[in-house]
Amino acid sequence: MIRIKFDNKKILNIKEDTTIKDLASLSDKKDIIVGGLVNNEVESLNYHFKEDCDFSFVYLNTFLGKKIYEKTLLFLLAVSSKKVFKSREVSIGYSIGGGIFFEYKDESDLSEDDILKLKEKMREFIDLNLPIVKLKTTKEEMKESINKNIFLTNKEVVDYLDDKSLLTLYELGDCYGYFYGDLLPSTGYLKVFDIIKYNHGAVLLGCDKLHPNKLHKFYDNPKLFKEYEAFDKWLKDVNVINIASLNKKIEDGECEELILASEARHEYLIAKAADKIITSKNEKRIILIAGPSSSGKTTTSKRLKTHLMARGLSPVTIGLDDYFLDRELTPRDEEGKPLYESIEAIDIPLFNEHLIRLIRGEEVSIPVFDFKSGKRRKIGRKIKVDEHNPIIIEGIHGLNERLTLDIVESKKFKIYIAPLTVMGIDQYNRITTSKIRMLRRIVRDAHFRGNSACDTISMWEDVREGEKINIVPYREEADYIINSTLIYEIPVLKKYALPLLSQIKQNNKYYYEAKHLIDFLSLFKEIQSEEFIPGVSLLKEFIGGSLYE
Repeated sequence: MIRIKFDNKKILNIKEDTTIKDLASLSDKKDIIVGGLVNNEVESLNYHFKEDCDFSFVYLNTFLGKKIYEKTLLFLLAVSSKKVFKSREVSIGYSIGGGIFFEYKDESDLSEDDILKLKEKMREFIDLNLPIVKLKTTKEEMKESINKNIFLTNKEVVDYLDDKSLLTLYELGDCYGYFYGDLLPSTGYLKVFDIIKYNHGAVLLGCDKLHPNKLHKFYDNPKLFKEYEAFDKWLKDVNVINIASLNKKIEDGECEELILASEARHEYLIAKAADKIITSKNEKRIILIAGPSSSGKTTTSKRLKTHLMARGLSPVTIGLDDYFLDRELTPRDEEGKPLYESIEAIDIPLFNEHLIRLIRGEEVSIPVFDFKSGKRRKIGRKIKVDEHNPIIIEGIHGLNERLTLDIVESKKFKIYIAPLTVMGIDQYNRITTSKIRMLRRIVRDAHFRGNSACDTISMWEDVREGEKINIVPYREEADYIINSTLIYEIPVLKKYALPLLSQIKQNNKYYYEAKHLIDFLSLFKEIQSEEFIPGVSLLKEFIGGSLYE
């Protein structure tokens, strides 16, 4: 018999080779089970228990559960596309409007008839409830398999997979694929999905996390889509379309060119924002810069200030973080968790009072929030702004009307900033903007805020939930979008993040996320030298050494 500790409290004795699926009756929840955590490692429902362990279920209505469902749905899409279109190669892109945008590598238009065929094939696989088999193989065996089977992995990417450990492949029918992450054990779990035509491609929608039996609602994001497409074109122009091509450039000694080109593009986007502010018909007094956590808002606001000064203005900058309420006054949810991302965590009356006084030309003493102590110092730097000069405000709530309710709309210029990456591991495995932001934050919080990687990961789900409420609904209201992705940043962040993540041991409940990030970082060649990273780079906001510190 095998002894398992269930949900960190109940001790159970089970037979060897019992599967996670066999234990489903133990759950006292009505939520859909999509996997399990065995000694804090994610395992599929078909996992066979072989030894004593700690165990808990993974449910669909969690972030991890939703990722497993989404990843399996993308695998099914890739296999179905291969079956329907044969030689046409699908390219899975990025999150848009609550779903995942995909297109075809030949850039041909995806018709309504094409979409119907895809949906029919996916539904056929789902109705058959075909097994999705998890296989372990060596790198060399994988390379051989690529030439013999219907394979959903780029050959170039396989070269950068780990040589030392066994690699995971998934099998569905006669198709095989390297899919980064964990999948459901069969197609029958994917009962809720849809594909809708969008621009020249389509959007794959899965289930709603909180209501798994319902389809996730689609929200059109035309401005965001335009920026994704612009960045996709630029990546193709500089020939960095996936991890393999990025690693090749690093190997070939092109780090300096990568860094400078990426920084020049970011500089161009900031300069373009300054041009729009200057040439606007209405005098823009309030410049609002908003975006999710770790998007580079602080550095970008300071660089924008420099550009406006170069054009003859004398703007001032204000960070909303300095208007945080003391930690003990932060609003909390029903379970007592602090809602750091809520607009209610900001001292709105004080902020508005200061803003109005600045517009009148009065001098104001801006408070300073100390993240280590969780306290706000009332006396900080004194600022004053002359008439006609702008006030630059950065923070996650910058686009929320409640923040600047008394300011005439025509006087505002709203900027949304986020790392909108379209580069993938390969054409089937995308890199999420959330992953980039989490790595940035892990490094920054350790360097500047005294937080461990575990502290940052433990807060991340709440951060994401707060962003859905406080940022996502306002993105399309922005007058301008800045993509803060730097194509070279993960190879630089790697050397900072790995030691921090390695401190999270297997007995820690966040080990699975740490291991996932470590495995992800292992795919990248490291950039050791930072001599070509400018002191004004937004990356310095996270790794330290910024000229703005």
